[in-house]
Amino acid sequence: MTTLKSSAQNDPPFDPSAAAELLLQRRKILVTAHVNPDGDALGSLCALARICLGLGKEVRLVCQSEVPDFLSWVELPCPLYSGYAELGGWIPDLAVFLDCGRPERAGTDGKELARGNVPPAWGRVDILNIDHHGDNPRFGLVNFVEEKAGATAELVGLLAERLGLALSGPLGENIYLGLSADSGNFSFSSATPNLFSMAARIVRNGLKVEEFIAKSENNWSPGRMRLWGELLLHLRLFAEGRVVSVLITNDMLARYHCKPGDLEGLVSFVRHLRSVDVSLLVRERGEGSKISLRSMGGARSVNVQRVAAHLGGGGHRSAAAAELPLPPAAAEKAVLEILLPAVEEFSAATLDEIGDSAL
Repeated sequence: MTTLKSSAQNDPPFDPSAAAELLLQRRKILVTAHVNPDGDALGSLCALARICLGLGKEVRLVCQSEVPDFLSWVELPCPLYSGYAELGGWIPDLAVFLDCGRPERAGTDGKELARGNVPPAWGRVDILNIDHHGDNPRFGLVNFVEEKAGATAELVGLLAERLGLALSGPLGENIYLGLSADSGNFSFSSATPNLFSMAARIVRNGLKVEEFIAKSENNWSPGRMRLWGELLLHLRLFAEGRVVSVLITNDMLARYHCKPGDLEGLVSFVRHLRSVDVSLLVRERGEGSKISLRSMGGARSVNVQRVAAHLGGGGHRSAAAAELPLPPAAAEKAVLEILLPAVEEFSAATLDEIGDSAL
């Protein structure tokens, strides 16, 4: 394929031309996404691989953590490797980072590749960076980074259409997975008209929504249901109900034979409490904790990305995360010391009046 064309009905809101040209120029393409992939990361990973295969490229997928159980139904277009060492003598001439707000989100190998530290036989490997995190440092040769995109999969979908590939079949399902995952099944502020329009194109191209939901949502284990029951029973409210917090230990996961992926969606689910502005999930991870924050979204919402950034993390205005070298209870306390003043100030001021003093 040597020419570019678009199958989209309307002009795309973001321009994927530079990313498309770079893909066309290269032959052996390594595709990676962030560790502990969510639906947007895995959907984008699979979709980008299908695009490359459709263009006749050689592709290798790398993710430094396994596919979580809640996404085990996703059909991979080719084998998934856990690190560059498993690639043997295969040498890429382009690496595509997907949904990585920072290169280290792709794991140790991704961080080193972004620094130019690659196996000696590789030589130089250019990077195509496709992402929708506002704090992305633009570490690629080409950076298709658009904060206003509802999901990285939206950008990958535009790239596919720019290359003349219809969003149908497995490719369409992969993109739809990313769109729905990062928009809370089209309920968050990230569900923009452009995102809905792309989803509609996929449905028009044959996706059966009821079959997609049956695979992606109706697959809970009894252990997962019971774990959520215990966690919901013991959730705690702060700031007169404007903040809800949930703590999870490894012992709790083990008690119900669950894995971290079984917590997917919980931090958003507890926002259903009518008084809540921000939800906080604190999960024990190794010798520390991972914290996840969600706000209600939209322009008039608490900016949880600021809170996460203050703790060394990042993300979006209404969805952010960080890792702390503290056990869950201490990590919760550290987050609340920053979060509660921000929520109190938010409740008494307009968004324009909320400044960094709250952090």
